[in-house]
Amino acid sequence: MSGLTVYRSWDEINAPSFVNDWLHWLDCDPDPHVFYHPVLVRSWCDTYRSFQDVSPLFCVAEIDGITVFLPLVIWRRSWKNAFLRMIVPVGFAEFDYHDPVVAGPRNASIMKRFWAMVERELSGNPKIRYDTIDTSGWRFAYGEDGWEKSEDVCPFVDLNPYADFADYFSKISKSLRQDIGRQKRRMAEAGELRFRVITAAEGADALGMLPRFLEMHVKRWPNAFRAPGFHEAVLRNGVPAGIVHFSTLQLGSEPISWHLGFRYRNRYYYYLPVFLEQYAAYSPSKVHLSYLKEDCFAHGKGIFDYLRGAESYKSGWASDVAPLYEFRKESASLQALLKRGAFEGIQALKRLHAGN
Repeated sequence: MSGLTVYRSWDEINAPSFVNDWLHWLDCDPDPHVFYHPVLVRSWCDTYRSFQDVSPLFCVAEIDGITVFLPLVIWRRSWKNAFLRMIVPVGFAEFDYHDPVVAGPRNASIMKRFWAMVERELSGNPKIRYDTIDTSGWRFAYGEDGWEKSEDVCPFVDLNPYADFADYFSKISKSLRQDIGRQKRRMAEAGELRFRVITAAEGADALGMLPRFLEMHVKRWPNAFRAPGFHEAVLRNGVPAGIVHFSTLQLGSEPISWHLGFRYRNRYYYYLPVFLEQYAAYSPSKVHLSYLKEDCFAHGKGIFDYLRGAESYKSGWASDVAPLYEFRKESASLQALLKRGAFEGIQALKRLHAGN
């Protein structure tokens, strides 16, 4: 038996009964990612609903006794983006993975059947109008038409084969080991070096550090978009739930490096690091990363996932890379064609203005 239900009401998906089912599906998924945990989905939805016109298209399919769950939204853009109606996954541009939750074996046959059901519903339901479907961050391709391999990859390291942190640390490059040791000694000469993980009971401390954290993020990536209130919601909801792993590297009493990441099941997610520029010569992010790896061994082995991006600093630590896939589809209607043309024109003007 198979069937698809699309939930289009915020009240429905926020209902305790639905959230309980959702948590059960996650528990039954052998390899779920953290981004579709209700805590993070709710943080993203509540944030974006406060300043964007988004409405839910939460897809739940039953296929041969297995439940597959994919949270999508319709995003109605403003005049600045030609009033495009986009179907995107929850977490679009904020979350690295968008694969559905699968309460059972994730085999190719079931996933292709699931995606065919979703695509048929999105394209065939007259109540669901869109100009484009834009998704990325899939760890698997669930079809052929519209699917392609992304330029992004996700480096990772499997910590399970190593006896402990010392064993793992001895296997990374000699130059990296020596540099970390040297930087730790230099920092210790300047003051007491301390690695601190904010506990579930210390959520207020994490929120208190957030303004400084975001200030450093703005300095490091001045052109990056930051959804107003998103990181606050992630910390406020995620730290007490034990999903968010927020840590600092302190020199004396002063934090010089921060990291906002996630720990879920047997995987650690390296999500958002920042540090004080005046300490750049000490390589604080590199030292911080070594403490995060040590912390993973202290709390059980697993996968250390660097998420999207093949930045050079990850290469010395990662043992492998995972490919990613994306799906895009455009409506064939004349109205959609005109709106996409207007959108491209607006983007071209923005680029021209930025270059002047």
